[in-house]
Amino acid sequence: MKKLLFLVILGFLSWSVFAQEIIFDDLPEPVQEDLFTEEGEYDNTISEDDYLIVSEKGYYNGEQRTLSTDTIYYYKWNPFAQEWKNHYRKVKTFNENEQLISVLLQAWNRHLGFWMNGIFKEFTYNDTGKISSKTVQVWHRPTQAWHNFFMKQFYYDQDTLLAEILLQKWHYPTQSWVNKKNWEFVYDDAGLLTSDTCSTWRPFIQEWFNVRLNEFLYDSLGNKEERISKHWHHMQGQGIWVNHSRALFLTDTIGMLVDVTLQNWMHFLNDWVNWRKVEITYNDEGKVQERLVKKWYVFPNDWANQHRRTFTYNANGDLDEMLFQMWAPHLSDWKNALLDQFTYDGSGSLIERLTLRWSHPAQTWVNFRLMQLVIDYKSTVAGIDDPLVDGTTVRMIYSNPYSGNTPVKFEGLNAHNYLFRVMNINGSEVYSSGVTEGQSVTLKGITPGLYIMVLQNEKGIVSTDKILISK
Repeated sequence: MKKLLFLVILGFLSWSVFAQEIIFDDLPEPVQEDLFTEEGEYDNTISEDDYLIVSEKGYYNGEQRTLSTDTIYYYKWNPFAQEWKNHYRKVKTFNENEQLISVLLQAWNRHLGFWMNGIFKEFTYNDTGKISSKTVQVWHRPTQAWHNFFMKQFYYDQDTLLAEILLQKWHYPTQSWVNKKNWEFVYDDAGLLTSDTCSTWRPFIQEWFNVRLNEFLYDSLGNKEERISKHWHHMQGQGIWVNHSRALFLTDTIGMLVDVTLQNWMHFLNDWVNWRKVEITYNDEGKVQERLVKKWYVFPNDWANQHRRTFTYNANGDLDEMLFQMWAPHLSDWKNALLDQFTYDGSGSLIERLTLRWSHPAQTWVNFRLMQLVIDYKSTVAGIDDPLVDGTTVRMIYSNPYSGNTPVKFEGLNAHNYLFRVMNINGSEVYSSGVTEGQSVTLKGITPGLYIMVLQNEKGIVSTDKILISK
């Protein structure tokens, strides 16, 4: 009884302390989804293919070739207005080594008509170029400030293999980071991951508590054959690992993954039971041609089609279209659902992904989602010194986002005349003016959006930068 009373009092005190935490109410949907991922629900130990086999989410999400991209816009189609509406965007920045150092996620406030801060991520790297930390902050509208939320720290062994990930959450009452989750990784002599353990922190007892264990088996060629997932189970004051699920991987003679079978552990049967299967086929160039997902049915004790994705490629080998279809058992045929179409620029970088939804009443494809990637023009011309100024770099000084209340100033200009231009992402000029040292310009009357600023003299471009103009 005394122990129960102690736990009740302790629970009340804990609630009183944590009640002082900042509450992030009414977070936009993209922000909620991103935070759910950052909290560690995404399995860091499962390879990209394994994860896609389980969830099929994010396949060819268009963010695989974005080292030269710093802004990604996401739109939703409004069928009533027959136009694209802003949904959210990601603004990325990179260091001189092309390493991602920050990501700003903003959601569009359709009622007020402006971009609303959501999440800000910062990344640091160690001397070998591997990520060492990832900090996530959330925008708090009542205080109009960024507040710490999550932080992941990455540790490596002597072979530079990932050995540990520590996830911590910001504790507002004490203004400090507190432990939340931890992953530990074990490898064999060949550097193959053999197991990973996930644990959560119990603040009341100041100890780590086991949650999940993954064990991996490989064939003689190093191809993954099996992944067994186990959960920690308490029994009479002690704990043991018990089977939860497993994935069986089948590769062909050249090591291409062609079949994955997912199974769940049934305690009352003391055996594995089929759940889902993925069959993968490739074209002559070795690219994925189809991913067929099947579900196991006890009656009639066989696999049945569930859904599939088929992929087509352009002449350059880039993904051109991805078709998602659902199986209609009453028709014994495939039923259209979604169609993704991809567009690339002249250098082969992805600049647009259009998602169409199948309209059954109209029996045609209709707009659904749109993603556009804005190429970072700074990657080719940023940091160029003015050829006419020894040891001096031309700089454009401005606020970003830019509201029009402060001027754009220039530093490092010499006696020669310069031309200052502002262009939209399509390359059309929206503003131009001659400038000299000490002069400034104010950008007024320009439609809000992302623009490219270019400063040039008679020898060519000397500086470029991007500017986000707001209302």
